[in-house]
Amino acid sequence: MATKTILREEATRYGVSSGWVTYQEFLELIKASEQRFELTDGIVYNLASLRTSTSIPYKN
Repeated sequence: MATKTILREEATRYGVSSGWVTYQEFLELIKASEQRFELTDGIVYNLASLRTSTSIPYKN
């Protein structure tokens, strides 16, 4: 029987003063996290990325 490996990452805690995120709040968020984020018009987007251990190289 095959075993499954489950990877889990700890959630980053952060708070904002309003519905919009300031640039300073965004900088604090990215400093406290290993995840990738993008700030567009006051909205934070979490950018998913493959880790090197889970990516599969492509060969011709």
